[in-house]
Amino acid sequence: MRRQLDGSALSQENRRLQRDLSHARQQLEGSAAAENLQAARLEIYVRGEKVAELERLLAKANDRRVQLHRVHERTVDKLDAANRTVQELRRVLGSLQ
Repeated sequence: MRRQLDGSALSQENRRLQRDLSHARQQLEGSAAAENLQAARLEIYVRGEKVAELERLLAKANDRRVQLHRVHERTVDKLDAANRTVQELRRVLGSLQ
């Protein structure tokens, strides 16, 4: 009878230990999943910051491009005006000769 009790107690203890082990594994898996989720969130945040910085740089570059385009247009206008003046002076000089 004692052997049966010992066997039954051992069986119960074995089941309890199996449940505890299963519970511990689930907790570890949950911790690992939470850690992975936290790492993924950090990665998303860092990438988001990089994207935001690139967007700011792109906006600055576009502003600079617009400024350079305006400078180019003004320069072309001034060169055209100077060219017209030179042509007019050549025409006047030619008529004086």
